[in-house]
Amino acid sequence: MNLPKDRAEEILELCLSNESPKLRTKVYEILNTSGIKPNDPMFLVLALTGQMRVFLEAAPEQLDNLLSAWKLQSETSINDLSIAIAQVKEIQLVHLENIKQTINYINYENVENIRNSNKMLLDEILVANRGAEKQIKKTILELTKINSEIKADREVNINIMKSLIEGIGKTNEDLINLNYQIQQSINTWNKIKFKIVNNLLFPSLFIFLILLIIIVVINFALSRR
Repeated sequence: MNLPKDRAEEILELCLSNESPKLRTKVYEILNTSGIKPNDPMFLVLALTGQMRVFLEAAPEQLDNLLSAWKLQSETSINDLSIAIAQVKEIQLVHLENIKQTINYINYENVENIRNSNKMLLDEILVANRGAEKQIKKTILELTKINSEIKADREVNINIMKSLIEGIGKTNEDLINLNYQIQQSINTWNKIKFKIVNNLLFPSLFIFLILLIIIVVINFALSRR
């Protein structure tokens, strides 16, 4: 990692502060001619360790060769690194595109599945609602019919009871015989009531009992005549 250029120049000045003006001039000439920057790691190492002065005094040509080779190697490494970075970026872009396409495909499939599921569910709900609506209407019609029949039967029973009350004799013998016939009818009803269908409505059972009693009373009244 390179130091900031200003900081590297400060360090270089510090390293060269005790050197002769000639050496200092030579160092800056090398910087200008070689194209190496003051914050170059190799250049700073040579300056800090004193090897720069050794090379300049003993083998200046080797120093030039060393710095040139280092610069070439650095440029090659930087170029290779740039190529590698570009390749990595390209691979990453390909991966990102593949991931994007996969996500889009999954999202599309999920949307289609959800839409189809919702459509099927809606169809089932509509069918169920239509069936329930028909059943409710049918039940309402049946209840209305039963209610009408109960009202009609109730009115008929009231009229019959009124007629019977007006025509029934009031002698003790008639009352005893009537009571006997009613008791017989009740006994007969007790024998057959367990055979009646369980889903018959209670008003219908009551009407049946009233009609049975009415028939007995009518028979009794006719027999008296």
